[in-house]
Amino acid sequence: MLAQFVRRRLENTGVVVRCFAELAASPQRFSYLVVDEAQDLMNIEDLAVLDQTRLLERG
Repeated sequence: MLAQFVRRRLENTGVVVRCFAELAASPQRFSYLVVDEAQDLMNIEDLAVLDQTRLLERG
């Protein structure tokens, strides 16, 4: 829900908005990653998804 709202607000700005569930399927790599409510991702399963997807270009 939040991702949809933010996605609409940032339309045509070049900013890519993804909810966490979409990250694993995204082949795109990014220079920056901004996480809202990061405490919700502080578990082994979600950290593994972040590690395995290699979302960041330099990290």
